[in-house]
Amino acid sequence: MPIIGNSINIVLVLLISLSVVGTAGATMYYQDSVEELRQKNEQVVDRNEALRAEIQEKNQRIDELQTQVQELNRTLQTRLEDVEQVAANLERTEQELNQTRNELASTRSNLEEARTRISNLENRVATLLDDKAALQQEVDSLEAQRADLQNRIGNLRDDIDDLESQLDTVQAENAALEDQNDQLQDDIDTLETENRQLENEVASLEDENADLRDCIEQLKVNNSVDCP
Repeated sequence: MPIIGNSINIVLVLLISLSVVGTAGATMYYQDSVEELRQKNEQVVDRNEALRAEIQEKNQRIDELQTQVQELNRTLQTRLEDVEQVAANLERTEQELNQTRNELASTRSNLEEARTRISNLENRVATLLDDKAALQQEVDSLEAQRADLQNRIGNLRDDIDDLESQLDTVQAENAALEDQNDQLQDDIDTLETENRQLENEVASLEDENADLRDCIEQLKVNNSVDCP
């Protein structure tokens, strides 16, 4: 607005100047001045509109900045409250830190003891690993022996199968021989019975033969002996 007022004053001054100058020369000068003033006025109007837009933009920016300031004030208040809370937490943390330091000292002592135990356990583990290696070798040896024994057992089972087959054959032959033996025993019993009968007959014949000899002897002596 001040810019527009200044432009009007300039126009009035020029008009007064034109009235002082001669009428003919004043007319030409007036026309040129008016055209020049119109162009300047248009430039001023454009500039004024640009300034208004810029002012509006600045006002919007100011509103935004005021909003940000209010937000920052709220954030600052929150931060202050947080600082108070942090201070309280810090004091509590310091107390916990002191307790933690005491616990750390105790933990270090326990750690030394644990390291000693770990060293002992590592030595024990090394010993156990050596024992494990020795036992593994023994197991491998026993596995080899077991495999050998299994092979031997397999061979023995084959031998047993062969022997059982032979035994079955022998048992069959033995049964046949027992049958033959029973038959021979029957034949022997029959022959013994017949032999006893023949012995009895022989004995009877011998007795008869003895009687006949005695009779013959008597005949030789007496020539008249009654013989049976």
